Amino acid sequence: MHLELVTFVERPRRGREEFELEFIRGDVERVEVRRDVGLLAVVGMGSFADVVQAQPQEVVIGSYINKIQDLDFPGNKYVIDFYLWFRWKAEGTLADYNPMESFEIMNGTIESREAQDAMLIGDVMYAQARVSAIMNENWQMAKFPFDSHSMTVNIEDNSLTTKDLVFVNDENNSKLGDEINIAGWDATDFSTEVITKVYQTNYGDISQPSDARSDYSRYMIKMSIKRQSYGSALKLLTPTARILPAATRSAMASISASGEEKLNGWCTMYRPMV
Repeated sequence: MHLELVTFVERPRRGREEFELEFIRGDVERVEVRRDVGLLAVVGMGSFADVVQAQPQEVVIGSYINKIQDLDFPGNKYVIDFYLWFRWKAEGTLADYNPMESFEIMNGTIESREAQDAMLIGDVMYAQARVSAIMNENWQMAKFPFDSHSMTVNIEDNSLTTKDLVFVNDENNSKLGDEINIAGWDATDFSTEVITKVYQTNYGDISQPSDARSDYSRYMIKMSIKRQSYGSALKLLTPTARILPAATRSAMASISASGEEKLNGWCTMYRPMV
């Protein structure tokens, strides 16, 4: 049976999905649907029932890194400034899609997003934003001052799961900017990829089973920072190298003086007995 989808109304909520669909089968009939394991179970009026295979729609996503700044090793954070763009076809689930409002950074806090109005290029929608965010990063300092660090920005849609939306990596157009200037550091090893992130929770919604799960398409921006030379690392060690001998001499002098005081005390104590 061929069914033509003419309207799609979604009331998304992380961890739970509700839908209304309207199909044409002779006369227009309003039906209820239940989404289950990638299928739309269509429950119609009377004998009208069918199952329609649901395919997620693709959204191309890419990025360009402008700045990496305010490295805070004690606070495990840094600030990143970058461009983020999306391309998609405005149909079906994505008929009213607005990525500028629905994307979120999972391991950081967006400080600002300067979004341009979406434009139509052929039959494809295009939207772009400049984003500034404070990122959380668990710095590994065991090799300080000869350390290097990996940095990752994880981006997801805040409502649409992989049943509706999958990101496609715009790898060819995504780049690390050539004006990144971090004193003492080089930014390198830039890459992007798309994975599926699984959340094993019902988010406290008791109408869902306790073992409920939801899968979200995640876009990952990856890069590294490395110290520019061993010379800068040795400069960090120089003050310590100067202080340590002086501290050692001071400690030894204190021990020596203490020893002399104890010896003089013993001599004074036992002189009358001689």
